Amino acid sequence: DDTAALIGERLSVTVLPPLLIDFIYEQTHGHPFFASELVCALREAGALRLVDGVCQLTQTPTELRLQRFPTTMDGVVRSRIDRLRPQQLLALKVASVVGRTFVHRIVDGVHPIAADRVYLRSYLDDLEQQELTARHATIEPTYSFRHILIQEITYSTLSFAQRRELHLAVASWYERRSSEATHASYPPEEVTPLLAHHYGQAAEHPLATAVELRKAVAALVRAGNQALRSGAAREAVGLCERGLTLTS
Repeated sequence: DDTAALIGERLSVTVLPPLLIDFIYEQTHGHPFFASELVCALREAGALRLVDGVCQLTQTPTELRLQRFPTTMDGVVRSRIDRLRPQQLLALKVASVVGRTFVHRIVDGVHPIAADRVYLRSYLDDLEQQELTARHATIEPTYSFRHILIQEITYSTLSFAQRRELHLAVASWYERRSSEATHASYPPEEVTPLLAHHYGQAAEHPLATAVELRKAVAALVRAGNQALRSGAAREAVGLCERGLTLTS
């Protein structure tokens, strides 16, 4: 019953075919996120038709099984990501580097293809409509990945070289904004741990330069000192140990 209610809410319908409920439950054993993602995958694959609040299967359960839909949460999420258009996928990849929550202007500021930036807002809207992300009710366009697993799987599709370049770009973006008096929304105490994270991630690449390593270590030490001052001793130790690892 809970699975049926979840499917109906996700599809915004009141009538569901029992065969669909049985198929979803059989595959997911009632796991809410897994069931929700599988429903989206079925809809995007054209296996469902929604008409006037009624959901209809366009294929029999046997035909669905023959299509070999992924049987794991990771597999279902990856199949949905793989269906994205290249421009949408790149926007999602950039966002996955920025973090679980991201604002439009950061993704715009570090997006590697300048010609795509004019369309970025529509790409982010598309990702929201496909329920991979959710938009916050804020003045500045702000989004979050609908589940951390979506962010993690998207991030895993990036090569190590791409991760390095994007982390460096994000760190540089924050550094520039925090140094400008007009950007009071990025005070140093908030930017410091972000710089430590992004410079640290970039420095872990085998091709990291000496300059990148120095920036990462300096950022990690600053973040460690800040954590210590705020009473987060364990976090401070972890940050400083990570900095020491990069110097070895």
